[in-house]
Amino acid sequence: MADYLFSLFDTKPEYIEASIDKILEEYGTIREYAKTALSLNGIIIKQLEDIFLE
Repeated sequence: MADYLFSLFDTKPEYIEASIDKILEEYGTIREYAKTALSLNGIIIKQLEDIFLE
């Protein structure tokens, strides 16, 4: 497998944490990021929350 594809399967926790920190810095909440940057409506966000959050 090409080395550049490996990064798709091996994301380091610190990269995820840095991404979340940046989202919170710019949007305040993940929900606001989803609405503003991803153009998701409240119904879709709720469905995603129900799937991925306990």
